[in-house]
Amino acid sequence: MSPCLLNIANEFLSAQSVATVHALGSGLINDTYLVHCAGVGARDFVLQRVNSSVFAAPQLIIDNIQKVSTHLAQQHHSGDETKTLILPTLYQTHAGNYFFVDADGGFWRAMSYIPHTYSIKVLSNVTQAEAVGFALGAFHHALLSIAPNDLHVTLPGFHITPRYLAQYDDILAHGATLPPLQEWYDCHAAVAQGRSGAGVLENAKFSGQLTERPIHGDPKLDNFLFDRTTQGVVSLIDLDTLQPGLIHYDIGDCIRSCCNTGGESPSGIDAVDFNLDYCRGILQGYFSGAQNTLTAKDIEYLYAAIRLIPWELGLRFLTDHLAGDRYFKVATRGQNLHRARVQFRLYAEIVRHRTYLLQIIASLAHTSVKAI
Repeated sequence: MSPCLLNIANEFLSAQSVATVHALGSGLINDTYLVHCAGVGARDFVLQRVNSSVFAAPQLIIDNIQKVSTHLAQQHHSGDETKTLILPTLYQTHAGNYFFVDADGGFWRAMSYIPHTYSIKVLSNVTQAEAVGFALGAFHHALLSIAPNDLHVTLPGFHITPRYLAQYDDILAHGATLPPLQEWYDCHAAVAQGRSGAGVLENAKFSGQLTERPIHGDPKLDNFLFDRTTQGVVSLIDLDTLQPGLIHYDIGDCIRSCCNTGGESPSGIDAVDFNLDYCRGILQGYFSGAQNTLTAKDIEYLYAAIRLIPWELGLRFLTDHLAGDRYFKVATRGQNLHRARVQFRLYAEIVRHRTYLLQIIASLAHTSVKAI
């Protein structure tokens, strides 16, 4: 165990003592650890160093989590269980803060570890898909009474696809080193194919067709915790990007992550496959959890979101590869390029299934539209 990690973990403890600390999860941004504690009544907790090069003001994340946790707790006490998910509880340091800054300026926080739960990397069945969709819909519904402006923007520009496209164009214009020929051709062709639709959600927002609400920001599959007994989803974790945004970002990202049966980073591009049954299950669960809060315009732009978000992420991975892997963690050079190719293949699969996806949305939405 690293003495540094031990010391930092002890900043958040009182009578308990740390037994072990080991890495937890496979996040691409922050460093996350599970702290096992010893002693009577000891409870394990999660220790995390927030990447301050990505999140310039991590204190804002703490503020947002506290605000949303309080809001959900009030709903829980009012008996509205259908809208309530368990969120990790932030721990205080000996000084009474919800964070600790180490000697090197590292920003640390500690959160409760939710026991008797598990996360998965790839869906196994439609029941799991429906549970994920319901949880995301319930999360959006539960936060509907929070004014978007009451939450801080923790990551400015997040999911603003035209901004990512401008960054890509800029790095190419300044002589970025291109990937091997065939890989570069495939990615460049995918960027060109999706370029005209990059602003579809932002344009709808600016024209007043879509409105911002509190969103999770990163509802990928392994951020949903399943209960070991009920097999339902009981928690959404990783709330760094909890901020105002379009719910379409969340829906598109959730479907992107869950419906690729090859997983986030399959060994080969040919393993990428978009599972239509999982997509239907997620949307069916979402409509149920959201409880008729979607407008006709919200539903009109669902396919656009499902199509856009994998293209956007592919663009971000490709840009980061060209920039020298500055944003997403990589184990080897070329990993971000591979990730980009995976997302662009998923985007192509979604475009191929456009007609059927529109039929799925229409069939599920006819009883789920909120009057405008």
